[in-house]
Amino acid sequence: MALLLWLIPLLPLAGAAVNGLLGRKFRFSERVVAVVAVGSVALAFVAALTVVVKFANSPTWPTPYVTSQDGASFTWIAGGATEITQGQKERAQAGSGDAAHGGELRTATNEAGTSATYGAGTVGGDGLHVSATGQADGPSVSVTPGTAVTPRGSLLNIEWSYQLDSLSSIFILIITGVGLCIFVFATGYMHGDAGFYRFFAYMGLFMFMMLVLVLGSNFLMMFVGWEGVGLCSTCLSVTTLIAEKRAMPRARRSSQTASATSVSRSPSSPSSPRSARRSTRT
Repeated sequence: MALLLWLIPLLPLAGAAVNGLLGRKFRFSERVVAVVAVGSVALAFVAALTVVVKFANSPTWPTPYVTSQDGASFTWIAGGATEITQGQKERAQAGSGDAAHGGELRTATNEAGTSATYGAGTVGGDGLHVSATGQADGPSVSVTPGTAVTPRGSLLNIEWSYQLDSLSSIFILIITGVGLCIFVFATGYMHGDAGFYRFFAYMGLFMFMMLVLVLGSNFLMMFVGWEGVGLCSTCLSVTTLIAEKRAMPRARRSSQTASATSVSRSPSSPSSPRSARRSTRT
């Protein structure tokens, strides 16, 4: 299922790459461009339908499925190791300052939104101990001023993987199914335009970004899909406006020809037979 889930967004992207990069260089005809664009979206719809059926019949349904569970993912932002200090050093300094001024208790709010109470401990041979309670992970943390605080850490490696759940299943069927109908309609709508290949390249890229938006397994992938949809929408709007602007002179010439033909055939025109007979009688 991981392979099919990866193919759903990659097929429209492949069609967009073929039409956009090779369409002008090899002078693809409209038929070839249409077959590549519509065929890639049709295959994506079949793959989406197959994945949704498998997911609905799986024993883990409705638990979300992520392609990284089967190793089908890669790290696209390697942030490396990060430290999660949660302000322990600052809390220790604040606690030691309160203890030096009389050992009054002070309650503050930490990063997780929970309250932390600082108070003076006992002065022993190893110095002043400050106890901080109310941590986000439950247990209390004892901090000794003047000693290094060992922070917790993790790896900030953001992977590129796809997640399938009940909501994304509906959206991928809508995007690929309705998108297939739009692609078929656009083959006739853009017929005869010089930017035929460019339009379908942007359309394929637009569908790829929409699928990344609904299938992304993290917020950064959703951000890429969201911004990509806006960019492709702008490119499609500009391409459509250019096509309409190119069609305006042809439409103007056609309307002028039709107007001249209707005027020449009107009864009041001197060239019409009725006006000729009327002038002969006078």
